[in-house]
Amino acid sequence: MRARYPEPFALVAPGIRPLGSPRGDQARVMAPAEALVAGASRLVIGRPITGSTNPSEAFADCCRSLENG
Repeated sequence: MRARYPEPFALVAPGIRPLGSPRGDQARVMAPAEALVAGASRLVIGRPITGSTNPSEAFADCCRSLENG
């Protein structure tokens, strides 16, 4: 998609799951860093954060995975 629609066209990637997270009902999932490498400009990371017992920490973990990825 990125080759066909270069920046500044935004590509939104749903189904983002941190490594080790359950897939849930998602047919296709990617880790945050994988989605960015694949060309995503926006990530949708819903249930892994909102379903966590500590949403703030789950969000921070996602951010750290990008820093270390």
